[in-house]
Amino acid sequence: MSRARKIEVGAGYAVQFLQRARGDETPYWDGRVWKDGAIVGSFANGGSGGQTSIQPPAVAAAFLALVKVAAPEVDVSSPWCEAEGWVIYFAEMLGYDRSCKGLTLAEVAREFGKPLA
Repeated sequence: MSRARKIEVGAGYAVQFLQRARGDETPYWDGRVWKDGAIVGSFANGGSGGQTSIQPPAVAAAFLALVKVAAPEVDVSSPWCEAEGWVIYFAEMLGYDRSCKGLTLAEVAREFGKPLA
């Protein structure tokens, strides 16, 4: 079993990064998703500009629901949104950036959910 830490993201979910690096256009990472102490899914992004894949779809839907609860005023219906991936960004910032201590998912959602100008 990996010793990588699990970062709580809400509603019993935790994210565990197995690999993290700077990608060409987006972060490169892959890891596991935990729910109440059991592995329930995985996530990955190859770092070349695509979206983060979260599997199975039920976990992606649960992450989207976390965002909707945290920041109901943010419109997550746009195709460019990828709100479920914001949970992974939130976990990375919370777990690996000391300046983000106390950061909330609502703050991340509000920042990423700003309309494009």
